Amino acid sequence: MGMLAGDDATVVRVSHVLGALALKDGSTERAIAHLREAADTIPVHAEHGPAAAVSWALLAVAQARARPADAWRRVRRASAGPQPRHDLWARSMTQYAQAFVDHVHGRRSRAWRRAHKALAGALGVSGAATATVAGRPAPHSSTS
Repeated sequence: MGMLAGDDATVVRVSHVLGALALKDGSTERAIAHLREAADTIPVHAEHGPAAAVSWALLAVAQARARPADAWRRVRRASAGPQPRHDLWARSMTQYAQAFVDHVHGRRSRAWRRAHKALAGALGVSGAATATVAGRPAPHSSTS
């Protein structure tokens, strides 16, 4: 429906999901094509769906083994915009992609530190949300 109406944000969401599913199924080249389309197409201020940084990060994960130089460029692209600084999901996904690319390329200790940072940020968000729902003050975290 959105494709017929020219709704770029819907096209992007579909491309992102198709890319994520292709990656899960081991169809790396198909994943790369869908995720590249999503990352290149997403409107800067789309109201819903993944931020461009999330698509760039997932694209880096898809490219990590087959195209390492491209994967590093995608990680840098994911990290470059304002989204990772202001969107906790985009920041966590970008940090995960950095950790994954490091891991694939034998940088184990750097990968571990980045994965820990990504997980700490995600858990901080989850912990704050859980505490707020339970009526307790949200714990302070040192994620940045």
